[in-house]
Formats: sequence, structure tokens, C-alpha cells
Amino acid sequence: MEIRLYVTNDSDQQTARQTVDQVSSEGVSLDVVRVHDAGMGDQRLPMSVLQVMALKGADAFPLAVVDGNPAKSGDLPNPADLKGWIASGVSEPVALVTDAVNAVEFAGASRVHISLDVTSVEAALPFYMLLFDARPTKRRDDYVKFELEEPRLNITLNEHEEGHASSGHYGIQVKSSGMVRETEKRLREAGFAITEETETACCYAVQTKIWVVDPDGNRWEVFVVTEAEADEGCGADCVCYQDLERSFIAGAATTAVDPSAR
Repeated sequence: MEIRLYVTNDSDQQTARQTVDQVSSEGVSLDVVRVHDAGMGDQRLPMSVLQVMALKGADAFPLAVVDGNPAKSGDLPNPADLKGWIASGVSEPVALVTDAVNAVEFAGASRVHISLDVTSVEAALPFYMLLFDARPTKRRDDYVKFELEEPRLNITLNEHEEGHASSGHYGIQVKSSGMVRETEKRLREAGFAITEETETACCYAVQTKIWVVDPDGNRWEVFVVTEAEADEGCGADCVCYQDLERSFIAGAATTAVDPSAR
């Protein structure tokens, strides 16, 4: 068995050596390896170490590797850890070590991500800024990202010349018809083409909603469920599948984008 403790500073190196000195076992190779330049230099490191670095960056160290398997990261092992590994072995990487650390903060434990292909970011951006009533958090010539807290959503626009609309649709569910009307008023004033439905049975529920369509034909609904159950589903004649008018919003709206988002 081979156990290597990778460290990046004098303090961790000293503590690691003291820990190793407390543990001895025949046939076990225990060693402390000092990593220079946070692993970014010319020092040759095992692939298992490089993989943890790629996932966790500077948080990878101190790092314990047992028979080529990352076993503990971010903290030095104690003598009990070493004895446990020696007794039981480590046959695969520990998930706690190999799981990447989130580099982007957002509310809650998770959020939905949608990636939309658009034929022109310049054409789509004003539409989505007004639909979400938000600025993008990142913008490049062929890419835009919105990170919404309400609804909790990470949505990106990716420019592809051959992009095409989804055969389905997307939606934002709200809690009252008043919220639907407020959104309708805001989008009408911005020049959106809007299709309305009031107390319509669809998807086995009764809903009041508005529909808007982006420049590429992606359909969006803003809706409230007014009755939880209905007999009608979503057939081929449903408005969900109709060819609705698209909204092409003046590009001047993009002047509201924060330049730091570029």
C-alpha cells in the first residue's frame, strides 16, 4: 500500500510528518510530498492529484492519496484516518474529494438551467431582457446568460446559425391573474405581440395566461392555474402548437446591459 500526503506550506508539511511518524505498518509506504507553486509549476504530479486540482483548485490541498485514489482533500488526515485506510484500503476515489466545489453563488440548493439556441444574440437579447425584466449576468458576442432569482433559473442564449425553435414551449407560472395582467401590461408597452387566454382548459387544468414568442419562434407563456383539474389535455389544436406572432424588440434595449457583464 502507498499513501502520499500532498501539502503546499511549511506548517502542513510539519504536521503531516508528525502524523506519519505516529503510524507505522509493515508493507505500507507513507510519505509527505511538498507541492510547489500550488501545483502550477513544472513539478510532475500524478494524474489523480491533477484531477482533484482541476475540480477544486486551491482547495485541493492538503490532499491524501491512497494507492492512487484521492481519499481526503482540504484537511490533513489524522492518525485514525491513516490507520483506517491501512486496515480497509481505498479502492476508489472518495466522492467528497472528487466532487467539484461550486464557483458561482445562487439562492437555494439547486436551480433549473435551460440552454437556448438562437440565430442572433443581438435579436434575442432585448426580448429576454424585457421578458425576464432583468439584465444578463454574462455577455459575449455569441453568448448571453441570465441568472434569475425569481423564478430560480439559469438560462443561456447560444448563437448558432442553424439554431431552431423547440417543438414544445417554455413557461413562467405565477400565483395570481393579477400578476399575469401586470406582466402583460409591461410587455405590451415594450411592443410585444401577445396572445391571451382566459380560464382556458389545457394540460388537464384551467389556466389564465399570455403567450409571447421570441424572434426564433420559441413560445413562452406566463400563466396562473385557476382550477387544478380539468378534462382537457394538450391536443394538436391547442394554442401551445399554433404559429403565433413573434416579437422583434428594438435593439436599443440592450443599452441597459451592465458593461461589466461583458
